[in-house]
Amino acid sequence: MPQNSLISVDTIEIIIYIILPILFPYSVLTVLAVFLTVFIITKMLSISSILVSASFPLIVIFLYTISYLPLIILAVAVGIFVQVMNHNNIKRVLKGEESKFSFNKI
Repeated sequence: MPQNSLISVDTIEIIIYIILPILFPYSVLTVLAVFLTVFIITKMLSISSILVSASFPLIVIFLYTISYLPLIILAVAVGIFVQVMNHNNIKRVLKGEESKFSFNKI
């Protein structure tokens, strides 16, 4: 499917995954711990991603002072971006249609 924009959503996600650990190293480690905890409990990647993206701005605000306002704004924008990109997953989770990850299939 041809894209009309110069930068695709995948490109933006890759940039985010490279830049965030540099800008927010402690926040990324905290978010990774949240992700693993939620994933182990629910066995659902989508719910883990959704909760992590929602908690990321809060973690950044908690760990960084207001003097880093541009970084906080970036963190909030990333959190909103991920939620918007996962709207289909959110619908499936709310309907109870989201599949769970099984370690037995590996």
